[in-house]
Amino acid sequence: MRRLVTLDSLRGGLALYVVCYHFLATFPILRESVDSHTLLFSHGSFAVDCFFVLSGFVMMYVYGNRFGQGLSKADLFEFFVARFARLYPVQIATFGLLLSWFFVTKGRHGEWESFLNSDGRYSWEAAVANLVFLQGPWIDHRTWNYPSWSLSAEWHAYVLFPLLVPVVRRLNNLVVAVAVASAVPVGLYCWYQIEDIGTNGLISLLRVIPLFVIGMVAYRLRDQEWTGSTSIVLLGTVGTLALLIIPRAWILLPIAAPTLLFAALNENWFSRLLHARILVWLGEQSYSLYMIHALIQIFTTSILLPKLGFDSASISPMVGLWWVAVMIVVSLLVADQVRRWIEVPAREAIKQRARDKFVEAII
Repeated sequence: MRRLVTLDSLRGGLALYVVCYHFLATFPILRESVDSHTLLFSHGSFAVDCFFVLSGFVMMYVYGNRFGQGLSKADLFEFFVARFARLYPVQIATFGLLLSWFFVTKGRHGEWESFLNSDGRYSWEAAVANLVFLQGPWIDHRTWNYPSWSLSAEWHAYVLFPLLVPVVRRLNNLVVAVAVASAVPVGLYCWYQIEDIGTNGLISLLRVIPLFVIGMVAYRLRDQEWTGSTSIVLLGTVGTLALLIIPRAWILLPIAAPTLLFAALNENWFSRLLHARILVWLGEQSYSLYMIHALIQIFTTSILLPKLGFDSASISPMVGLWWVAVMIVVSLLVADQVRRWIEVPAREAIKQRARDKFVEAII
Protein backbone atom coordinates (compact mmCIF):
# COMPACT_ATOMS: atom_id res chain seq x y z
CA MET A 1 0.00 0.00 0.00
CA ARG A 2 1.40 3.37 -1.08
CA ARG A 3 2.54 5.55 1.82
CA LEU A 4 0.90 8.98 1.96
CA VAL A 5 4.11 10.99 2.25
CA THR A 6 2.41 14.39 2.23
CA LEU A 7 0.28 13.43 5.23
CA ASP A 8 3.43 12.31 7.06
CA SER A 9 5.04 15.68 6.31
CA LEU A 10 1.91 17.51 7.41
CA ARG A 11 1.93 15.55 10.65
CA GLY A 12 5.58 16.48 11.16
CA GLY A 13 4.88 20.18 10.67
CA LEU A 14 1.96 19.99 13.09
CA ALA A 15 4.10 18.18 15.69
CA LEU A 16 6.72 20.93 15.44
CA TYR A 17 3.93 23.49 15.87
CA VAL A 18 2.86 21.78 19.11
CA VAL A 19 6.49 21.82 20.29
CA CYS A 20 6.77 25.57 19.65
CA TYR A 21 3.46 26.16 21.42
CA HIS A 22 4.54 24.28 24.54
CA PHE A 23 8.09 25.64 24.63
CA LEU A 24 6.92 29.24 24.32
CA ALA A 25 4.66 28.64 27.33
CA THR A 26 7.79 27.77 29.34
CA PHE A 27 8.81 31.44 29.31
CA PRO A 28 5.84 33.66 30.26
CA ILE A 29 7.46 36.97 29.29
CA LEU A 30 8.38 35.61 25.86
CA ARG A 31 4.91 34.12 25.48
CA GLU A 32 3.30 37.48 26.24
CA SER A 33 5.65 39.27 23.85
CA VAL A 34 4.92 36.86 20.99
CA ASP A 35 1.16 37.02 21.61
CA SER A 36 1.26 40.79 21.54
CA HIS A 37 2.58 40.62 17.97
CA THR A 38 0.81 37.55 16.60
CA LEU A 39 -1.57 34.80 17.76
CA LEU A 40 -0.07 32.35 15.28
CA PHE A 41 1.65 30.25 17.95
CA SER A 42 -1.24 30.29 20.42
CA HIS A 43 -3.30 27.39 19.14
CA GLY A 44 -1.53 24.13 19.82
CA SER A 45 -4.89 22.42 20.22
CA PHE A 46 -5.54 22.80 16.49
CA ALA A 47 -2.55 20.62 15.60
CA VAL A 48 -3.87 17.87 17.87
CA ASP A 49 -7.32 18.18 16.26
CA CYS A 50 -5.61 17.63 12.92
CA PHE A 51 -3.86 14.53 14.28
CA PHE A 52 -7.24 12.97 15.07
CA VAL A 53 -8.60 13.79 11.60
CA LEU A 54 -5.46 12.45 9.92
CA SER A 55 -5.64 9.28 12.01
CA GLY A 56 -9.25 8.60 11.01
CA PHE A 57 -8.37 9.12 7.35
CA VAL A 58 -5.30 6.86 7.45
CA MET A 59 -7.16 4.10 9.32
CA MET A 60 -9.83 4.09 6.60
CA TYR A 61 -7.13 4.11 3.92
CA VAL A 62 -5.40 1.07 5.39
CA TYR A 63 -8.25 -0.96 6.93
CA GLY A 64 -11.52 0.46 5.61
CA ASN A 65 -12.09 -2.05 2.81
CA ARG A 66 -11.25 -5.08 4.94
CA PHE A 67 -13.41 -4.04 7.89
CA GLY A 68 -16.19 -3.01 5.53
CA GLN A 69 -16.47 -6.60 4.32
CA GLY A 70 -16.80 -8.04 7.83
CA LEU A 71 -14.79 -8.34 11.03
CA SER A 72 -12.56 -11.39 11.06
CA LYS A 73 -10.47 -12.30 14.09
CA ALA A 74 -7.32 -12.19 11.97
CA ASP A 75 -7.99 -8.63 10.76
CA LEU A 76 -8.86 -7.41 14.25
CA PHE A 77 -5.76 -9.05 15.66
CA GLU A 78 -3.55 -7.45 13.02
CA PHE A 79 -5.16 -4.04 13.52
CA PHE A 80 -4.77 -3.87 17.27
CA VAL A 81 -1.26 -5.32 17.24
CA ALA A 82 -0.23 -2.70 14.68
CA ARG A 83 -1.76 0.11 16.74
CA PHE A 84 -0.15 -1.16 19.93
CA ALA A 85 3.23 -1.57 18.22
CA ARG A 86 2.98 1.95 16.81
CA LEU A 87 2.14 3.71 20.07
CA TYR A 88 3.26 1.74 23.08
CA PRO A 89 7.08 1.43 22.83
CA VAL A 90 7.69 5.19 22.80
CA GLN A 91 4.91 5.72 25.34
CA ILE A 92 6.49 3.33 27.84
CA ALA A 93 10.02 4.62 27.13
CA THR A 94 9.09 8.26 27.77
CA PHE A 95 7.05 7.31 30.81
CA GLY A 96 10.02 5.35 32.19
CA LEU A 97 12.28 8.37 31.75
CA LEU A 98 9.83 10.60 33.58
CA LEU A 99 9.44 8.05 36.36
CA SER A 100 13.23 7.98 36.77
CA TRP A 101 13.32 11.79 36.80
CA PHE A 102 10.62 11.87 39.48
CA PHE A 103 12.40 9.46 41.81
CA VAL A 104 15.73 11.25 41.35
CA THR A 105 14.44 14.79 41.83
CA LYS A 106 11.44 14.32 44.12
CA GLY A 107 12.08 11.05 45.89
CA ARG A 108 15.64 11.95 46.84
CA HIS A 109 14.30 14.91 48.79
CA GLY A 110 11.38 13.04 50.31
CA GLU A 111 8.77 14.91 48.26
CA TRP A 112 6.26 12.09 47.88
CA GLU A 113 3.03 14.07 48.29
CA SER A 114 2.21 14.29 44.59
CA PHE A 115 2.90 10.56 44.10
CA LEU A 116 0.52 9.61 46.91
CA ASN A 117 -2.12 12.23 46.08
CA SER A 118 -4.66 10.90 43.55
CA ASP A 119 -5.18 14.46 42.27
CA GLY A 120 -1.48 14.99 41.70
CA ARG A 121 0.02 15.13 38.23
CA TYR A 122 2.63 12.53 39.20
CA SER A 123 0.40 10.24 41.27
CA TRP A 124 0.70 6.47 41.34
CA GLU A 125 -2.88 6.16 40.03
CA ALA A 126 -1.92 8.31 37.05
CA ALA A 127 1.17 6.14 36.56
CA VAL A 128 -0.97 3.01 36.34
CA ALA A 129 -3.35 4.76 33.93
CA ASN A 130 -0.42 5.77 31.71
CA LEU A 131 0.75 2.17 31.58
CA VAL A 132 -2.61 1.02 30.16
CA PHE A 133 -3.52 4.06 27.99
CA LEU A 134 -6.36 5.27 30.21
CA GLN A 135 -4.89 8.60 31.32
CA GLY A 136 -6.71 10.81 28.82
CA PRO A 137 -10.44 10.18 29.25
CA TRP A 138 -10.33 8.66 32.72
CA ILE A 139 -8.21 11.19 34.64
CA ASP A 140 -9.44 14.77 34.67
CA HIS A 141 -6.05 16.51 34.86
CA ARG A 142 -2.64 16.46 33.21
CA THR A 143 -0.41 13.55 34.15
CA TRP A 144 3.20 12.55 33.62
CA ASN A 145 4.08 12.95 29.92
CA TYR A 146 1.13 15.24 29.36
CA PRO A 147 0.93 15.19 25.50
CA SER A 148 0.23 11.45 25.70
CA TRP A 149 -3.36 12.22 26.74
CA SER A 150 -4.15 12.40 23.02
CA LEU A 151 -2.76 8.90 22.39
CA SER A 152 -4.90 7.55 25.19
CA ALA A 153 -8.01 9.23 23.81
CA GLU A 154 -7.18 8.12 20.28
CA TRP A 155 -6.81 4.54 21.48
CA HIS A 156 -10.49 4.68 22.45
CA ALA A 157 -11.27 5.76 18.88
CA TYR A 158 -9.28 2.77 17.62
CA VAL A 159 -11.40 0.45 19.77
CA LEU A 160 -14.53 1.87 18.13
CA PHE A 161 -13.05 2.01 14.62
CA PRO A 162 -14.02 -1.52 13.45
CA LEU A 163 -17.62 -0.76 14.46
CA LEU A 164 -17.58 2.71 12.87
CA VAL A 165 -16.37 1.52 9.47
CA PRO A 166 -19.67 0.00 8.26
CA VAL A 167 -21.58 3.02 9.58
CA VAL A 168 -19.35 5.50 7.72
CA ARG A 169 -19.46 3.36 4.56
CA ARG A 170 -23.27 3.53 4.57
CA LEU A 171 -23.49 7.30 4.98
CA ASN A 172 -25.12 9.08 2.05
CA ASN A 173 -24.70 12.83 2.57
CA LEU A 174 -21.03 12.95 3.50
CA VAL A 175 -20.73 16.75 3.60
CA VAL A 176 -23.58 16.93 6.12
CA ALA A 177 -21.86 14.21 8.17
CA VAL A 178 -18.65 16.27 8.30
CA ALA A 179 -20.61 19.39 9.27
CA VAL A 180 -22.46 17.59 12.07
CA ALA A 181 -19.28 15.97 13.40
CA SER A 182 -17.42 19.32 13.25
CA ALA A 183 -20.19 20.97 15.24
CA VAL A 184 -19.34 18.89 18.32
CA PRO A 185 -15.75 20.12 18.94
CA VAL A 186 -16.70 23.63 17.77
CA GLY A 187 -19.56 23.58 20.27
CA LEU A 188 -17.21 22.51 23.06
CA TYR A 189 -14.83 25.37 22.28
CA CYS A 190 -17.70 27.87 22.16
CA TRP A 191 -19.15 26.62 25.44
CA TYR A 192 -15.93 26.64 27.43
CA GLN A 193 -14.30 29.62 25.68
CA ILE A 194 -10.82 28.19 26.27
CA GLU A 195 -8.47 26.45 23.89
CA ASP A 196 -7.42 23.41 25.88
CA ILE A 197 -10.90 22.04 26.45
CA GLY A 198 -11.09 18.33 26.07
CA THR A 199 -7.53 17.38 26.93
CA ASN A 200 -8.48 15.33 29.98
CA GLY A 201 -11.56 13.66 31.35
CA LEU A 202 -14.41 11.91 29.57
CA ILE A 203 -15.18 15.13 27.71
CA SER A 204 -12.04 14.52 25.66
CA LEU A 205 -13.89 11.75 23.84
CA LEU A 206 -16.45 14.31 22.62
CA ARG A 207 -13.56 16.07 20.95
CA VAL A 208 -11.58 13.09 19.70
CA ILE A 209 -14.22 10.74 18.30
CA PRO A 210 -16.06 13.31 16.09
CA LEU A 211 -12.72 14.49 14.66
CA PHE A 212 -11.67 10.89 14.05
CA VAL A 213 -14.98 10.26 12.26
CA ILE A 214 -14.41 13.40 10.15
CA GLY A 215 -11.17 11.82 8.97
CA MET A 216 -12.98 8.59 8.12
CA VAL A 217 -15.62 10.47 6.14
CA ALA A 218 -12.91 12.56 4.45
CA TYR A 219 -11.47 9.33 3.06
CA ARG A 220 -14.73 8.70 1.22
CA LEU A 221 -14.70 12.29 -0.08
CA ARG A 222 -11.10 12.17 -1.27
CA ASP A 223 -11.82 11.42 -4.94
CA GLN A 224 -14.53 14.02 -5.46
CA GLU A 225 -13.53 16.80 -7.80
CA TRP A 226 -14.19 19.64 -5.39
CA THR A 227 -11.80 18.26 -2.75
CA GLY A 228 -8.90 18.97 -5.11
CA SER A 229 -10.11 22.37 -6.22
CA THR A 230 -8.17 25.61 -5.85
CA SER A 231 -10.84 26.83 -3.42
CA ILE A 232 -10.24 23.92 -1.03
CA VAL A 233 -6.48 24.40 -1.21
CA LEU A 234 -6.91 28.09 -0.31
CA LEU A 235 -9.37 27.26 2.46
CA GLY A 236 -7.02 24.65 3.87
CA THR A 237 -3.92 26.84 3.79
CA VAL A 238 -4.77 30.55 3.73
CA GLY A 239 -8.06 29.95 5.53
CA THR A 240 -6.38 28.00 8.30
CA LEU A 241 -3.72 30.68 8.67
CA ALA A 242 -6.41 33.34 8.96
CA LEU A 243 -8.22 31.42 11.69
CA LEU A 244 -4.92 31.06 13.56
CA ILE A 245 -4.16 34.78 13.64
CA ILE A 246 -7.62 36.40 13.93
CA PRO A 247 -8.69 36.87 17.58
CA ARG A 248 -11.41 34.45 18.70
CA ALA A 249 -11.48 32.78 15.27
CA TRP A 250 -9.73 29.70 16.72
CA ILE A 251 -13.16 28.41 17.78
CA LEU A 252 -13.76 27.47 14.13
CA LEU A 253 -10.43 25.70 13.64
CA PRO A 254 -11.88 22.15 13.80
CA ILE A 255 -13.70 22.96 10.55
CA ALA A 256 -10.37 23.81 8.91
CA ALA A 257 -8.76 20.43 9.68
CA PRO A 258 -10.37 18.40 6.84
CA THR A 259 -9.68 21.16 4.29
CA LEU A 260 -6.02 21.15 5.30
CA LEU A 261 -5.99 17.39 4.79
CA PHE A 262 -7.48 17.72 1.29
CA ALA A 263 -4.96 20.44 0.44
CA ALA A 264 -2.13 18.06 1.39
CA LEU A 265 -3.53 15.11 -0.58
CA ASN A 266 -3.99 16.56 -4.04
CA GLU A 267 -1.47 17.82 -6.58
CA ASN A 268 -0.92 21.52 -5.90
CA TRP A 269 1.71 23.93 -4.59
CA PHE A 270 1.04 22.92 -0.98
CA SER A 271 1.48 19.19 -1.55
CA ARG A 272 4.65 19.89 -3.56
CA LEU A 273 5.96 21.86 -0.60
CA LEU A 274 5.23 18.88 1.66
CA HIS A 275 7.50 16.74 -0.49
CA ALA A 276 10.50 18.84 0.58
CA ARG A 277 13.17 16.59 2.05
CA ILE A 278 13.32 18.41 5.41
CA LEU A 279 9.54 18.08 5.85
CA VAL A 280 9.61 14.40 4.89
CA TRP A 281 12.33 13.88 7.51
CA LEU A 282 10.28 15.83 10.06
CA GLY A 283 7.30 13.64 9.28
CA GLU A 284 9.37 10.55 10.06
CA GLN A 285 10.23 11.98 13.47
CA SER A 286 6.74 13.32 14.23
CA TYR A 287 5.60 10.72 16.75
CA SER A 288 8.87 10.56 18.67
CA LEU A 289 9.11 14.36 18.59
CA TYR A 290 5.59 14.73 19.93
CA MET A 291 6.29 12.28 22.75
CA ILE A 292 9.79 13.44 23.73
CA HIS A 293 9.45 17.23 23.70
CA ALA A 294 7.59 17.51 27.01
CA LEU A 295 10.44 15.62 28.69
CA ILE A 296 12.92 18.13 27.30
CA GLN A 297 10.72 20.89 28.65
CA ILE A 298 10.38 19.28 32.09
CA PHE A 299 14.10 18.47 32.41
CA THR A 300 15.05 21.98 31.29
CA THR A 301 12.76 23.80 33.72
CA SER A 302 13.26 21.50 36.71
CA ILE A 303 16.98 20.73 36.44
CA LEU A 304 18.96 22.72 33.88
CA LEU A 305 17.60 26.24 34.36
CA PRO A 306 17.81 26.14 38.20
CA LYS A 307 21.37 24.79 38.06
CA LEU A 308 22.36 27.67 35.77
CA GLY A 309 20.65 30.20 38.02
CA PHE A 310 17.76 31.01 35.68
CA ASP A 311 14.11 31.49 36.57
CA SER A 312 11.93 30.76 33.54
CA ALA A 313 9.26 33.16 34.79
CA SER A 314 11.66 36.13 34.67
CA ILE A 315 13.77 35.36 31.59
CA SER A 316 13.69 38.15 29.00
CA PRO A 317 12.08 37.55 25.59
CA MET A 318 15.41 37.45 23.74
CA VAL A 319 17.03 35.01 26.16
CA GLY A 320 13.83 32.98 26.23
CA LEU A 321 13.85 32.79 22.44
CA TRP A 322 17.38 31.39 22.49
CA TRP A 323 16.32 28.78 25.03
CA VAL A 324 13.32 27.81 22.89
CA ALA A 325 15.58 27.42 19.84
CA VAL A 326 18.02 25.22 21.77
CA MET A 327 15.18 23.11 23.20
CA ILE A 328 13.72 22.60 19.72
CA VAL A 329 17.07 21.49 18.29
CA VAL A 330 17.67 19.12 21.21
CA SER A 331 14.14 17.72 20.86
CA LEU A 332 14.67 17.03 17.16
CA LEU A 333 18.01 15.33 17.78
CA VAL A 334 16.66 13.21 20.63
CA ALA A 335 13.51 12.35 18.63
CA ASP A 336 15.67 11.12 15.77
CA GLN A 337 17.51 8.76 18.13
CA VAL A 338 14.30 7.61 19.83
CA ARG A 339 12.83 6.77 16.45
CA ARG A 340 16.02 5.04 15.32
CA TRP A 341 16.61 2.93 18.43
CA ILE A 342 13.19 2.52 20.07
CA GLU A 343 10.20 3.39 17.89
CA VAL A 344 11.06 1.53 14.66
CA PRO A 345 12.86 -1.59 15.98
CA ALA A 346 10.36 -2.12 18.82
CA ARG A 347 7.42 -1.71 16.43
CA GLU A 348 8.81 -4.25 14.00
CA ALA A 349 9.76 -6.67 16.77
CA ILE A 350 6.27 -6.59 18.29
CA LYS A 351 4.58 -7.09 14.93
CA GLN A 352 6.90 -9.97 14.01
CA ARG A 353 6.43 -11.61 17.39
CA ALA A 354 2.66 -11.28 17.09
CA ARG A 355 2.71 -12.79 13.58
CA ASP A 356 4.77 -15.72 14.81
CA LYS A 357 2.41 -16.36 17.73
CA PHE A 358 -0.62 -16.11 15.47
CA VAL A 359 0.85 -18.62 13.03
CA GLU A 360 1.62 -20.99 15.92
CA ALA A 361 -1.95 -20.68 17.17
CA ILE A 362 -3.56 -21.66 13.85
CA ILE A 363 -1.17 -24.49 12.94
